[in-house]
Amino acid sequence: MKWMLPAVALACVVAVSLVVILSPAGDVPSGEADMEKKTSYVNDAYVIELDSNPTTGYDWAIISAEGLNVQKDYKAKQTDPMICGAGGIAIFTVTADSPGTYKLVLSYERSFQKDSSIRTETFDIEFK
Repeated sequence: MKWMLPAVALACVVAVSLVVILSPAGDVPSGEADMEKKTSYVNDAYVIELDSNPTTGYDWAIISAEGLNVQKDYKAKQTDPMICGAGGIAIFTVTADSPGTYKLVLSYERSFQKDSSIRTETFDIEFK
């Protein structure tokens, strides 16, 4: 009977690990991304928020951001402290130094695995 609790705990850890390793990313993340042109002003920040769960090995990567200054942050969802891997929000703060229309391309992928992208988002952002 003494071994039963540790055995059950070990089985849970193994099961969760296999789900994370074998599933591409659980749910494909969603967010406020869409294809319409966004407008902002030079040196004003344009913020993009996308669902993300780096505990799966997937994270948002910047593929193309020519002419843009992009800062990436992450905010974990507030959940029960006993819940691991609940995910959160990837936050991209985008600015430009001069007026124009710029393209930002983001990919949800595993940095350690070639050709692992499961979602790509493209943003056309006009800075006035």
